[in-house]
Amino acid sequence: MKHLVISTLAVLAFAGATQAATINGAASGLTGADRTLTFSEVSLSTKDSVTDQFATYGVTFSPNLVYYGNVQDYPNFTDPALGNFALDGSNPPVPSAPIDPFVINFTSDVTAASFAMASNPTTTTFTAFLDGEVVESFSAGTDSGSANNFFGFTGTLFDQIRVDTGNRYAFIDNLAFAAAPVSAVPLPAGLPLLLGALGGFAMLRRRQNV
Repeated sequence: MKHLVISTLAVLAFAGATQAATINGAASGLTGADRTLTFSEVSLSTKDSVTDQFATYGVTFSPNLVYYGNVQDYPNFTDPALGNFALDGSNPPVPSAPIDPFVINFTSDVTAASFAMASNPTTTTFTAFLDGEVVESFSAGTDSGSANNFFGFTGTLFDQIRVDTGNRYAFIDNLAFAAAPVSAVPLPAGLPLLLGALGGFAMLRRRQNV
């Protein structure tokens, strides 16, 4: 009986497992998103540090990003945007060291998210987390000129995306995401059948013991 319990737990864990699909260098962002942030939703000034100002809209940033009201005309960008660096007051301005990595935190679990990204030429790693555990991760080449510059994840639950740029400068814009349904994770299709079979085993064992 002990062996049956261990096997059952293993089957349940396997049945509940899901794997995220990646959005890797796509020409457009997430379709059917519940919300798309253009970062014009909150009135900010260029060079403001951005942490929780967009929490009402479902997202925060750590340790922080920086608001820019007039970014260069990158593909799939609309002013304003968020950067991973600050500029000082000199002329021409000097950028600070890049904030790397930076994390996009969703205030509730999401099932999909994407954003446009422009950077100095580099290999960027994108990692999705749920409750601190890695859900999915991939690396991709990013730059400032490609029109195929949407990145993200879909098809599973997560609450953070960490972006590692290899210590390069980057901007993000048009962050779209889909909220998880209130019922959270639905039961896998085969789970009711599995539970029914386990109930049958229990009844059979009970009759054998009579």
